[in-house]
Amino acid sequence: PLDKPEQCLLDISRIDQFPERVDCLVFRKHFNEQLGNFHKQLQAVSEACHVIKHNTSLTKVLGFILSFGNYMNGGTHRGQADGFNLAILPKLKDVRSMDNNFNLLQYIIKMHNKVETEALGETQIECPLPDPASLQQASCVAFKTVSRNLDKLSKKLKLHKSRAETVYRESRPEYLQPFKEMIDHFFYLLCLSMFSAHNTVESHRVKLAETSKTFDSLIAFYGINDQHIDETADLTESSLASPDTFFRLWMSFLDDYRKGWQEEQKRVAREMFAVKESKRRVRTDAQIMPSNNSYLLSGSHDEQKTEFVRWN
Repeated sequence: PLDKPEQCLLDISRIDQFPERVDCLVFRKHFNEQLGNFHKQLQAVSEACHVIKHNTSLTKVLGFILSFGNYMNGGTHRGQADGFNLAILPKLKDVRSMDNNFNLLQYIIKMHNKVETEALGETQIECPLPDPASLQQASCVAFKTVSRNLDKLSKKLKLHKSRAETVYRESRPEYLQPFKEMIDHFFYLLCLSMFSAHNTVESHRVKLAETSKTFDSLIAFYGINDQHIDETADLTESSLASPDTFFRLWMSFLDDYRKGWQEEQKRVAREMFAVKESKRRVRTDAQIMPSNNSYLLSGSHDEQKTEFVRWN
């Protein structure tokens, strides 16, 4: 008699169309998972579009950038611009002051923090701009790739349906179940989904078209022309007309801004501490002044000045 492992392999070898069965069962297991991944990618792009377009603080910062750019280009034809190329956003930190003590991004953050503080009546500790992590998944999405993968999944679905029918046709009755029941149930649920237009390849094609339209609306909002897209180009206007490049640009800028905001809060905290410390020293010095200061007031102005200097 054979040992259990060998006997198991022998039994498997007797099953009709065994490799095809395994292939169909594996596809059945991962089909919904792949659709779920497509849904997450497209949903991430939709949410990222909403964040970039409707965040009021971000709109305010872009207004600052435009105003400062026009001021710096004053006296030239570029000093009356109505907008700017988003590709300059990562370069703001490279524009430094004449004394080289700070850069343009730091100055914008300083002005933004001042406006927010005056509006709220207190220091805004948390950066009001979107978290760059919220764009992470959207920055990995390319519509062409999603479309190609949906096409591949659709072809695989047809292929495995054909393979399942071959297994049904060429298998002996005693080896037909439970494979047939499992695969029939899978395609039955798939048919129900098709009637309800839910969780199918075609429903995700519709979702892809809707998401692409939302993204096109966003880049049109920022004046980006997607007529000639060069995905291998640097951060130019044309290369930004793709979700992966577009949102990576924003992630880079928002990450720099968030770090700069934290540094600005530290600077403000140091200034506030210095002011409080200065006031504390004044109060301390006032407390140690002699209670009988008639001597100081009885002398000439120069003598009084000398004594105040001595006490301080």
